[in-house]
Amino acid sequence: MTSAAVPPPPRPAGPAPSGALAWWLGLVLLLTCVPVLSNVLATVAAVLVHRSTDRRAGFAREVTRRAANLQLTLALATVLLLGVHVLLLFLLTRGEPQSGFFPIGIAISLVPVLGLYACVLSVVSAVRAGRGRLTPAVGAIGFFRR
Repeated sequence: MTSAAVPPPPRPAGPAPSGALAWWLGLVLLLTCVPVLSNVLATVAAVLVHRSTDRRAGFAREVTRRAANLQLTLALATVLLLGVHVLLLFLLTRGEPQSGFFPIGIAISLVPVLGLYACVLSVVSAVRAGRGRLTPAVGAIGFFRR
């Protein structure tokens, strides 16, 4: 008596991908608190998650696109603000020492403000993506198009 091989039952389909992983990875890597390295790692993670998301997964693709755009914008803004800070140091302290933190410290003071904005937006966006809703990434430059 031989028994025919019975194929295994099909696996139940899991929940549709939400793309929230890009936001959570960006948040975790930003919280490492290594100023430039955390920005680079968060940006690379968000871009890799976006690139690996299937183009047919429309909602997840849009969520990861927004996360990658925000992380790239944050990295660009950090580099620009650090450059402006160094430029102000050279220009304003050329002949005499500068007393006080401002105006030299304005640019460098904005870096943690942007980091805090990115952290809050990452949490809100990841939670909303898990619930199937999009969050506008206000201020993000559209590096990746639809």
